[in-house]
Amino acid sequence: MKSSETGKLVNSKLSAGKANFTVVSELPWPPKVEIHMQMCREEQSAGSVDTATSLEILLLNKGTGPIVVQTRGPQRFLVPWGPFQPEEAHLDSQPRVIDNTSRVSGFHILDAATGEMVMEPKKQAPSGPLTGSTIDRRPKLEMLVTLMPGEPHTRRVDVDSLIAGLPDGSYHVRMVPRGMWWCVGTSKEMADEGNDRVPQHLYSTRTPPLMLETDDFVEVVIHNGRARKE
Repeated sequence: MKSSETGKLVNSKLSAGKANFTVVSELPWPPKVEIHMQMCREEQSAGSVDTATSLEILLLNKGTGPIVVQTRGPQRFLVPWGPFQPEEAHLDSQPRVIDNTSRVSGFHILDAATGEMVMEPKKQAPSGPLTGSTIDRRPKLEMLVTLMPGEPHTRRVDVDSLIAGLPDGSYHVRMVPRGMWWCVGTSKEMADEGNDRVPQHLYSTRTPPLMLETDDFVEVVIHNGRARKE
């Protein structure tokens, strides 16, 4: 701060500026994954000549064993912290783009000519800590997706619903980077043990997230209000 500048009080709490640390011997690290996006066309119904344009998202577990990832609900994992709270967008509870049960979300849409952002996901407040000793923070099994090594997990998104409301033109669709809680195992193994949530011995919030992010983008041309593959 320059000597001529006036200081501004940002926090008057006694706890401000203090930090608590926990030392651990090691952390579980997520396996490497590959994520790709591409445009594809598919018939809307059997025998129909009309086609719909879809965005296909492919996620491939490059590790040596199966893992489960949490695709919706409050996420609890290690995140970067700012001076007083987690950095923006790390702990939001929006469904991840690979969740097949939820409405599509998690994309930035930019004008292809100018690079200007024309549509982005609605922001949600961070999940924040859950309070109360009776609250079970473990994800339900229905919130999990199992990723087997070498077996792609695919989701297809109707592009017309993604670009609804945009004027005719050319656009780039990019994935918003988001983390997911994960652990080793499969949801079937957990269910076979009689669980409806992640077993206690597998659940830890001291886990770096598995990141959903890719440099891939797709170009979409809207003509007469419909998406066209380029």
